[in-house]
Amino acid sequence: MSAPRARKRPPTADRHRYDSAYVVVALAVPGGGPDDVAPPLVFRVQRRPQGGQR
Repeated sequence: MSAPRARKRPPTADRHRYDSAYVVVALAVPGGGPDDVAPPLVFRVQRRPQGGQR
């Protein structure tokens, strides 16, 4: 059985992947069928800096 290891920080090149997330929202079209949706709305959410002013 191997000993547990601490999680390593991602390399600098990959760090940007963890700084933001994308939220996609699809809304139903009024009067449309069950599969009719409006074009998706995409929001980008960024993490707040740690330890700074809010």
